[in-house]
Amino acid sequence: MSLRMLSVLVIVAFVVVFTLQNTETVTLHLLWLEFSIPMAVAAAIPFILGVLAAMLFFWREQRKARRDQQLQLGKAGTPAAMLAATTATGKKKQPSWWW
Repeated sequence: MSLRMLSVLVIVAFVVVFTLQNTETVTLHLLWLEFSIPMAVAAAIPFILGVLAAMLFFWREQRKARRDQQLQLGKAGTPAAMLAATTATGKKKQPSWWW
């Protein structure tokens, strides 16, 4: 079993134990709204929102980096131009890690 799979199983076990031990309902107040939900759900909602916000930030940075790289390459990013650049300078351009 790989280390990654073992790590996932341990995290899932902790989440299951946390959920089973925190079943009491809590009352949440948001402006004029009032919610009664289990404590495990009340803890999970901000965590999930944080993960989604981090994914959105990472996706935005990824797109910006990709766009910046394409602007820097310009027309040199085409295969024919890369071949010409390789033969003219003797050095091969390194592709980015997501290609």
